[in-house]
Formats: sequence, structure tokens, C-alpha cells
Amino acid sequence: MAVKRKKPVRQPQKQESHFWEESVTRKAPQRSADVRVAIRRNRKKAAYMNLGYAVFMLVLLGLMMIALVGYITLQSDITKAISRISSLEYQLAEKKSTNDENYNEIMNSIDLDEIRDYAINVLGMQYATDDQVITYSSGTEEYVHQVSEVGE
Repeated sequence: MAVKRKKPVRQPQKQESHFWEESVTRKAPQRSADVRVAIRRNRKKAAYMNLGYAVFMLVLLGLMMIALVGYITLQSDITKAISRISSLEYQLAEKKSTNDENYNEIMNSIDLDEIRDYAINVLGMQYATDDQVITYSSGTEEYVHQVSEVGE
């Protein structure tokens, strides 16, 4: 035996209002002809751009353009200055490197033994003996400045 199934009964859905949907609109109150004319006149005034306002806006636009051109010029100057600084730093590094190489070459070319031989044999210089050396304490300074002859 076949069982008959009942169709489900659909409940009427409740209509929800959403914030983007308008609720029931109300009729605008009837206004007199004078009020409607005044409203229309005010709307036209608000939409109308007079000469003073147009000049003000043009002056404002001109000032903004001057400021923009000045800003772009400053940015360009800063970029050029940074590029110039970078170039000068590179030149400085090259010159320091060349200077260090020349200094090392000069220091390596000095032969201290040759200078000693020249001083002893040609100029007749001699090493100081112990009785010729006088020792002074300089206190806090790093050197001694001789103002007069040292007595024996």
C-alpha cells in the first residue's frame, strides 16, 4: 500500500526591511506657490557660480600650480645634489686611495741604513754617549720645550 505524503505547508515569509531600502514613503506636504517659487529661486542661486567665485577659484588654482612647480623643482634640485654628493664622495675615495699608495711607496723607498751610513761617514756624526743624555720628567705634558741652555 502506498503512503501518501503531505506537501509541506509554506509559511508566508516576513518581509524584512534593510537599511539600504527605503521605508514607506510619505507624501510631501503641500506647499503654497510662493514657497515653491522661493525654494526654486534659492536652488538656482546655490547652483549659480558668480564672477567673484570664479576669479577666487582661478587664483587658488594658480597658487596651487605655483606651489606644485616649486615642489617639483625642489625635488629635482635635491636629486641633483644627491647625485653630485655621490660623485664627490667617489672622487674623495679615489684620491685617498692614491694618496695612501704614494705614501706607502715613499715610506718603502726610504732606506734607514743608508741614512745612518751617510750621517756617520760623510757628515761625521756620532751616537750620543750615556754621559751626554739628560733625562727630564715632563709632568702631564707629552713633550719638553727647551727655553734656555741646559747647564752641566
